Amino acid sequence: MYEHVKERALERFGFVISDEELQELVCIVQQNKAKFIKRKSKYVTVFECELHNQRVWIVYNRRNKQIMTMLYGH
Repeated sequence: MYEHVKERALERFGFVISDEELQELVCIVQQNKAKFIKRKSKYVTVFECELHNQRVWIVYNRRNKQIMTMLYGH
């Protein structure tokens, strides 16, 4: 389900992320505990979270309730 996100986490940040960690990030976003960065479209929003001592941007699709990818925080 999260294979793309897992690949990007390893490629961009050098860490392996579990399904449980990704589901926890979804909960953080849904509970408005993540820092809002910007809205990309009607359903896609970017949030900032700290994960494995790194600042990462989470691209979240609220229609599907899933993380789409992870980017470098600026």
